[in-house]
Formats: sequence, structure tokens, C-alpha cells
Amino acid sequence: MCLLERPENDDKILFVAGSSTEVYGFSLESHEIVDIWTIGDQQEITCMDCVNFEDGGTVFVIGTEGGILYMRIDWEESPRTYNCQKTIHDVKFSSDCFYLIAAVDDSHVYVFILNNNSYFTMQPKKIQFEGEIPISIDMLDDNKNFLIGTNIRNQYKVELPDLKSKNLLHENEKINCTIWNIRYPLHTKNYANSMLPIIIGGDIKVFLCAGESGYLYFWRDL
Repeated sequence: MCLLERPENDDKILFVAGSSTEVYGFSLESHEIVDIWTIGDQQEITCMDCVNFEDGGTVFVIGTEGGILYMRIDWEESPRTYNCQKTIHDVKFSSDCFYLIAAVDDSHVYVFILNNNSYFTMQPKKIQFEGEIPISIDMLDDNKNFLIGTNIRNQYKVELPDLKSKNLLHENEKINCTIWNIRYPLHTKNYANSMLPIIIGGDIKVFLCAGESGYLYFWRDL
């Protein structure tokens, strides 16, 4: 799911996709289906996100079980694609539209950078998680840090360098980022057997985690 705000009329559209190839848009104002479209191929949709560009126009990105990233830009007739080879578990745009982050089943996080109104003109920069598979992404408000949850219930804060000022456009140049491991509070016992590494909030000082027992847990960094 992803939520899109229409700046021209203040309407909010909730876009929902699932195991089929179709995407449905529900207006939260009129409570009606206002948009239906398909990605075309027989690819099971696993995740999606959307964003409004500052100069106008809406961009959708869709990840699939087969590893294909589809990018649907509303002023283009055909979607753009990028093949990650493995299942894409999550995708997120930064709110300033500069980054597109994808969590992929090959134990890598793919960092796409906007260049000439496209994210796929350059090869993405990759961040490897040895022995772990990234499954969830949460962008922080500064558009430079994001949180990663993995399949073995670890959580990481990834801090990227200032790529805007550096103008990192060379295909072979690597990203040297700082990865911080976010630990659970000491009073939490056996969290590996009872907690899922899903951070719902985007504020690094407040953690909201959904537990397998049906409870929501709040932690505050003092």
C-alpha cells in the first residue's frame, strides 16, 4: 500500500496492490475506487511506493516476486523497469525524491539515485548485509538516513553520505555509508522469539514495534 496526496484538490488516494498484477486507488474523501491499472506482466506484486515530484507529476514504483522493479510515471505511456533478479521485499522513496531504496532477497539494499528525471539511468549502489536478508525499509525525515529490518530480527540505521553535494554519478564509485545496529532495550527478554523487526514510526527517538503476541511495544530513546 501507499498513500498519495493530490496537491490540486487535497484529496488523499490509498493505492493497494496484492498477488495480482492490478493496482487499485481508493479515495479517502469519496470512499470510492477512482483508479485501476495493471503492470502488464504476470508478476506478483510484493511492495510499492509513490511520490509527487516538486515540478508536478506522480511516480509509482512497484516491486515483484520475480525481482522486477516497475516505475510508472504518469506522463509516460510505458513503465520503466529494472531487474534485481531476486524477490523485492520493500521499496521506499525519500520525501525529497532524490533516493529510491529497495530491499532485495539477495541480501542487498539497492540505492537508486535520481539523475535526469530517472532512477534507472545509472546502476544502483548496493549495500550488503552478510548472512541477512533486508525485508523492511523506513525513511527518516532528513532524507539521508533510513532504517532496515532483516529476516533474523536485526534492525539497522543506515547513514548515507551527502551525495547531492558530491554529485556521485560514476558507475564504479562506491558508497561508503555508516551502518548502526539498533539494539532492543535490555529489559526485553527473548525478543528473537517473540518480536518482529518492523519499525512503524519514522522518528529515530521513538520506536514502535509490532509483536507476534498481538501487542504494540513503544520504546523512547532518552
